[in-house]
Amino acid sequence: MKRADLKEALQTCLRRNDQPKTVTLQGGGKIAVLPLADIRYAESRNHGCVFHMVQGERPFPIPLTQAEQLFPKVRFCRCHNSYLVNLAQIREATSREVLLFDGSCLPIGRRYAKQFQKKFISYLNINSL
Repeated sequence: MKRADLKEALQTCLRRNDQPKTVTLQGGGKIAVLPLADIRYAESRNHGCVFHMVQGERPFPIPLTQAEQLFPKVRFCRCHNSYLVNLAQIREATSREVLLFDGSCLPIGRRYAKQFQKKFISYLNINSL
């Protein structure tokens, strides 16, 4: 095996396995720890975020841009001005919308389309190894 191939394999392994399991949110006098695997997507609503979880919704008083900064960039991606999606929850994506395994359908904003497509393909490539 070539040195460059080994380096790439190790980097891929680290990206896949060296990820946090939770995210800690702090805002409005509240602190919450959410399991990343349970978050389907985050939605900007009423000057805060609603986290759509495997078991219901969790509102939290932070802006979506702040939530986006806290989440692992290899696993979550902004697909619209109002949505941040967990790439592991996506069943299918078109140029205009994202369909999740639970049946939810999120729009893809024109402004985010190229970035979303690039991140989703990268996510799929890393996780298919």
